[in-house]
Amino acid sequence: MNRKSIEYVLTKMGVDSIKQNGEWLTLSCPLAPWTHAGGTDRRPSFGVRESNGVSGVHCFSCGFKGGMLSLVREYGKHAVEDGLWSTELMQELIDFVILAEDEDEVEEHIVPPEEVRVPVKLESYLNTGHEYFDKRGITEETIKEWNLGFVESYKDKVAGIFMYNRVLFPVYKKDGLQERLMGIVGRSIDGEEPKYKNAPPNFRKANYVYGGWLAKDRRKIIVVEGPIDCLIVNQNLKKHKIEDLFAVALMGADPSDAQVAWLKDNADEVICMLDNDPSGKLGTKKLIEALDPHVVVSVVEWDDRHKDPAEAGAYVITMLNCRETVLEHRLSRLLRL
Repeated sequence: MNRKSIEYVLTKMGVDSIKQNGEWLTLSCPLAPWTHAGGTDRRPSFGVRESNGVSGVHCFSCGFKGGMLSLVREYGKHAVEDGLWSTELMQELIDFVILAEDEDEVEEHIVPPEEVRVPVKLESYLNTGHEYFDKRGITEETIKEWNLGFVESYKDKVAGIFMYNRVLFPVYKKDGLQERLMGIVGRSIDGEEPKYKNAPPNFRKANYVYGGWLAKDRRKIIVVEGPIDCLIVNQNLKKHKIEDLFAVALMGADPSDAQVAWLKDNADEVICMLDNDPSGKLGTKKLIEALDPHVVVSVVEWDDRHKDPAEAGAYVITMLNCRETVLEHRLSRLLRL
């Protein structure tokens, strides 16, 4: 398991201080209230090894050792009995650890799209509104056009899908005149980690651009990071009757080879509008390097008032109108020196 996944599980156990020591994370033993004399671990003696697959754990004080899964089960046994955890939370964390331990293997094995199947029951939650969409400024028309959805609770142990309180963003692929559902991205609305989950787990969203199936013959493509950014930008384009531009999302800040290839095939101009943060700027740099020899690449200028297109709202139209090609952008920077 990677550090982020390990830390997420540990915070559910009340751990608030973790130190990195090489590939080991050191902390006070989460089992101390039940297994240590006095119920505390004043001199942190517990370690978790960050690694691919199973992460080993060992307490040099109480002697507990095993993997993160055995730790969750041992802690959960006591926590449920004492009312600190519900049995539902314990099961959710067990499921989370199992999926996190398999994550590296799933990423290394590229599953052909034909093997990815969205369960019919999960698909039935699409085209469903939720107050989260209202808060983010997503209209009912957009919900229907993009087939958005919401699921309160969905468990499929066979498929390895566990979705709780998540809005759903289906990803389609154009197949002739049809649109084929390739996978669903679920975004947490209550702070649950990870923020985004793929369904099925072997769905590789990096193989697609969000919204690509709706781009039709529009050749000026705006590239943003997240689905919400994509929806907000397209709503504003439609509101202002700008028909030659269309926004798609990478579903992340790091463009993949497959996404770059799609942009080369479908765009005459690519307008970079990734988030106004270090990862967004790095992603923009990668897009420019990959696309500049093949298509016209433009960039938008950010100021400190906005961090992403969704936050900028209607102001994105002004930003788009003021975009500069890479050459213009470089010249303007030189002139400001």
